[in-house]
Amino acid sequence: VRAVQKAAEPPPLKADVKLSATAGEDRLPEGYVPPIVAVLPAMARHEEWLVESAEHSGTSLERAFEKHIDAAFSILGYETKLLGHGQGRVPDGRALARDDNYAILWDAKVRKDPYSLGTDDRTIREYITTQSRELSRRYRNIYFVIVSSSFADDFDDAIASIKMETEVREVILLEAEALVLIVEARLRAPLQLTLGPDGLQRFFTKSGGLTAAMVREYLA
Repeated sequence: VRAVQKAAEPPPLKADVKLSATAGEDRLPEGYVPPIVAVLPAMARHEEWLVESAEHSGTSLERAFEKHIDAAFSILGYETKLLGHGQGRVPDGRALARDDNYAILWDAKVRKDPYSLGTDDRTIREYITTQSRELSRRYRNIYFVIVSSSFADDFDDAIASIKMETEVREVILLEAEALVLIVEARLRAPLQLTLGPDGLQRFFTKSGGLTAAMVREYLA
């Protein structure tokens, strides 16, 4: 009789990824965030185990990060579309709130160190210009969002330049961890936290950094 070969055990989950339930726990799980969103902070930090996981899935970590951000905006309730690859000089994606008359253009930055906006502000202006021609005819407000692990503090001049030279109302530097918290809050209370000006839109009405601590304070 041939011995049954024992299946290899899966690698342990790391960073922000958690099992929905684990044997031996004395409490039922209470988290609302799906794994495709929960992993965003670790992806944004360019953790090596995720680089390998992306390669095994036939993609790059950067492209996977874009797809996961698109999924997060979709879960929030936006009408989403991935842009970027093969479509010229455009941002990585967009998220539309038709009923509330605003659009989000977003770009994803995988960085181990804080991302500095000043290194890409000219490219960002080009991104916005190519998309805002169409969007400005339909939407009252257009916001530009960059999602990364963290941000350098030298963004004031770059944001001012982008706002003066394009049609975006605000430029938001969104920490990946903050995006996860927003998704969790939306899933916990979808009727209370809408896409409109009394809900999620408020997160995009002030330019600058949007950290996890700021989101927690707003939701408290």
